[in-house]
Amino acid sequence: MSVTLTRAEPSIAGAGDYIALMKPRVMSLVVFTAFVGLMIAPGHLHPVIGLTALICIAVGAGAAGALNMWYDADIDERMTRTAARPIPSGRVAPGEALAFGLTLAVFAVVVLGLLVNVAAAAGRDLAGPGPGLRHGPGRRLVLDPRRTREPAGRLSVARR
Repeated sequence: MSVTLTRAEPSIAGAGDYIALMKPRVMSLVVFTAFVGLMIAPGHLHPVIGLTALICIAVGAGAAGALNMWYDADIDERMTRTAARPIPSGRVAPGEALAFGLTLAVFAVVVLGLLVNVAAAAGRDLAGPGPGLRHGPGRRLVLDPRRTREPAGRLSVARR
C-alpha cells in the first residue's frame, strides 16, 4: 500500500480579498448601528469597553459576511453581479474562506465575552448565523434573470 501526500497550493489571495470577504459595506452599517446604540444607552460605559465592543461587533459582522460568501459561492459564480467575488473568481479557496470566517467568529465571541461581558458574547453568538439562515436559502430561488446568466423569462433555481 502506498501513501501519496499532496501539497496544498499556496493561496493567491491578497489582503484585499480577505477584506472583501468580510463585506465592509455591510459591516459599516452594523458598526454604525452598534455605535448609535452605545451612545443612546442609559448609564455610563467606559470608552475602552465601548471601543472593544465595537471592534468585536465589526469582526463578528465580518465573520458573518465571510461565512455567507462561503455558503453562497456556487450561486455567486453564476450571477453576473457577484461572479468577481473572491471565492467564485478563484482567488480564495472555499476552505480558506470557511476557516477565515469561523476564526473571526470565534475570536469575536471569545474576546467580547472576556473583555466586555458574557451576555454580549452570547447575543453575538446567537445573532451570528441568523442573517445567513434567513438570507442564504432565499437566494437559492433566483427570480430576476438580469442578475443571472439565464435566458430572460426563465425561472432559475440554484441547486447545491
